[in-house]
Amino acid sequence: MVGAIITPLVTMALLELTPSGLLHAAGLAGLLCLLPTVTLAQVPLLRDFDVPKMQVYASSAGTLVLLGGSAALLSRAQGGPGWAFAVLPFGAMVGWTALILALGVAITLAFKHLSMHLGIPDAPILRLLLPTTTRERWVFAGLSVCAGFGEEMAYRGYLIPMLTPLLGGFAAVAVSSIAFGLLHAYQGAIGIVRTTVVGMVMAGGFLLSGSLWPPVLAHLIFDVVAGIFLSDALMVPEQDVGVSHGAADSGRV
Repeated sequence: MVGAIITPLVTMALLELTPSGLLHAAGLAGLLCLLPTVTLAQVPLLRDFDVPKMQVYASSAGTLVLLGGSAALLSRAQGGPGWAFAVLPFGAMVGWTALILALGVAITLAFKHLSMHLGIPDAPILRLLLPTTTRERWVFAGLSVCAGFGEEMAYRGYLIPMLTPLLGGFAAVAVSSIAFGLLHAYQGAIGIVRTTVVGMVMAGGFLLSGSLWPPVLAHLIFDVVAGIFLSDALMVPEQDVGVSHGAADSGRV
């Protein structure tokens, strides 16, 4: 209800503040208000999660493709930015992708240890959604590709260039990253903050490299690695929640 009320108001405000037209004003309001509030509204429903993982993967992938495709069409209709999918030299592409990926992993590990110190467990839904069979892993990898394209196109490739003339570069990065963080409300409060910080890193990689490809590649690689290969290393161990670093380390072999 809050999203349904706020989104039209933000749309009207953007119509007055920007010359982009109704379609872009509605698109921006949807990304900034409607999608985050819908995600927040769904959080209580996840407490009794019993939807098959494959169904979640498929529906999420379809939503992300629709999100990214719509943002790409809106961006093209606006005539910008031509550099969003600029192809960088191979060395620069690898370097920027590796840097963004490394920072994303470092941030995730830092928040893991912060959660352990504060006694905050990961949201249960995260473990429930991890793939366990070979078929689930393949579908999850496809979902990761959709997330890398859809979320980066919408929240970096489209939202930042559209907000920058209105808010300035730093505020555009901050606002788009906060909205991106709220889009991951199912990960809990600390997950929202973690994803917001990672979103800022992705935005910085996009703006500094001059291409959306490095954050897209880093995003999808991170999702694949975190979801399939290194989930135990990146998530808070259930038995270690509330245990100090020293005690936790001393109990490990």
